[in-house]
Amino acid sequence: MSTKVTGIARRPGTFGCRRNSSTISLRRETGGLTAQPQGNGGGHGKLTGVTGWLKARVAVKGEITLDELMAELAEAHNIDVHRATVWRVLRGLGLTDKKSPAGA
Repeated sequence: MSTKVTGIARRPGTFGCRRNSSTISLRRETGGLTAQPQGNGGGHGKLTGVTGWLKARVAVKGEITLDELMAELAEAHNIDVHRATVWRVLRGLGLTDKKSPAGA
């Protein structure tokens, strides 16, 4: 009984894996396989210059909605962003979405 072997995936001992050229390059260039930093580095989004304004606005207004903040950003700073973007900035500032009891 003969078995036809084709490609790396069918060779014994390879476990169906192929070598990744980026892995080989990384090992050659750095001497190891340490993960590279992920993400874009942060600190340069649309709302970077207005984080202080956002924090102050929430402090003054109290229970303001994300949609209201979006509208105020568009009116006061001519910045058009999605509510998720506003939420990420607020979360980064340590503000939560918890409402106070009885709306007080």
